[in-house]
Amino acid sequence: MTVHTHGIEKAAKADSEKLPDVNGTKITYAGGVECQITVTERRNDEPTITAGASVTVGGRTGVCESAQAKLLPQYKLDGAVVWETQHVLATEGDSV
Repeated sequence: MTVHTHGIEKAAKADSEKLPDVNGTKITYAGGVECQITVTERRNDEPTITAGASVTVGGRTGVCESAQAKLLPQYKLDGAVVWETQHVLATEGDSV
């Protein structure tokens, strides 16, 4: 089996709200931070994909929010047909 990371994307978002402090000055408060990493891999064997569990893909670890696999018969990797997988991982913390 040969596997290589084909792409990595990172995203972070927060809900924000402007509220006045005790002096009436508006301050922006951020909360509800969500961070994600999307990892795309190509491999030469048919993968099993799972969502909802903690996984490590392409050296990145998180809870798999979604996963998909696509057969790319036009490509070969070490003589076998290529499968491309994409995992969206939720990560802890407020930055990725």
